[in-house]
Amino acid sequence: MREFKSWMTSSLKPTEAKQLRESFSPNVINSSFELKCPQLDSSMARRFKDPNIKGPELSKAEANEKSLRAEQYKVLDVARPLLFLREKMSEKEEFRGSLMANAVDTALRLWGHTFHGITASRRENLLKISDPKFVSLLSEPNRFKTSQCGSLFGRTFIKGMVKEARDDQQLRIISHGSAPSSSREHGNGSSARGASNGFQRNGSSRGGHYGGSFNNGAYNRGGAARNNSFSNNRSPGSYRV
Repeated sequence: MREFKSWMTSSLKPTEAKQLRESFSPNVINSSFELKCPQLDSSMARRFKDPNIKGPELSKAEANEKSLRAEQYKVLDVARPLLFLREKMSEKEEFRGSLMANAVDTALRLWGHTFHGITASRRENLLKISDPKFVSLLSEPNRFKTSQCGSLFGRTFIKGMVKEARDDQQLRIISHGSAPSSSREHGNGSSARGASNGFQRNGSSRGGHYGGSFNNGAYNRGGAARNNSFSNNRSPGSYRV
């Protein structure tokens, strides 16, 4: 236990961390699965080029994203030896369904819980800046699909957000249409302008694509930026298993 306590109260040198990280490489049968941190969706990346989003709040969100993503990479490293151990135990019949196998599965479930928690924090951090009225949608699990876990938000969530914005826009048009004639003439002008802008609930472009984008660039494992802040490129820390 003394050694375990020392691990809890000290940090690894970068070279030591890299060596441990590469010590075990799980070989998951489903080779289409990629063990990596979720990447920011390209449509959301474009969203952050909107001039209306620029300012200190965007800079703060950018710094938070760097920090959260760096921590998520560290958490990701924990899964590799656990998955490796799980695979080896599943190859031997005497270990299948054993207490040790159950302990490994429990560790992986707790790891997944922590990993997902960081993903949820990243989503909220960015959506509060781009489209704060949609933050409540993040608490609805059915808006996210497991098959889209490689993306931070995923197509299903973004399409749902676009639909919500269009519905809001239509309701505003109906509301202006039922207004008294004295105010209708004034309202119709703003309605028409609103309709031409597309995404009215904090902005977007037609066809479900958000107008604007985060700066393109990439993160290294420590969270330091290469080029700019946000990127859809595969991170160097990800690998296919």
